[in-house]
Amino acid sequence: MDAKIEIKNVEELEIALKIILCPSNNNEIKSTTELVKAFRKKPSSVESFLYVIKNGSLSNIRQLAAILLNKKIESHWEKLDDNFKQNTIKLLIELLTNEKEFLVAKAIANLMFKIAKVTLISEEWNELHNYIFTDPTKFNSSQIQLFEFNLYIISELVESCHKQLKPKFNEINTIITLSLTQGTSKVLL
Repeated sequence: MDAKIEIKNVEELEIALKIILCPSNNNEIKSTTELVKAFRKKPSSVESFLYVIKNGSLSNIRQLAAILLNKKIESHWEKLDDNFKQNTIKLLIELLTNEKEFLVAKAIANLMFKIAKVTLISEEWNELHNYIFTDPTKFNSSQIQLFEFNLYIISELVESCHKQLKPKFNEINTIITLSLTQGTSKVLL
């Protein structure tokens, strides 16, 4: 592909992701991957990736969008406006809560972990952290998978941000103890 070609909008991003998932030849996947890599370098790409995660026509495209955004969110997060950050957190909570496809939900949970990690390290406590540390008794039987994703995110945070989470260890212990005693989770921490 010509070096001047670039992804300019969300529709072009979704087409590029489709090509990566279903290429007609190796050159096509290589050139399209380069376009997506160049697009991902821009902080403005976050909005497009979030749009595809929410509205992508196929579950594997939504999953790939979440995976690719996950790889760049840490470097872009500080460059985003505070209002956009809060809206992103609300959107990810909504998406994880409503996502029916396991692999898409897992990719969203991984993205939420990265954002939670970045914000913990910068000593921010926000709606995302409150959501992740929800009391397990507040989940009903149809939300077990959602609770398991919260446990997964907590375990990743404990592993990577244990110093920042020290004040929350009693709360984390309570969440884990409740999940084990209630038998609501299959997640092994």
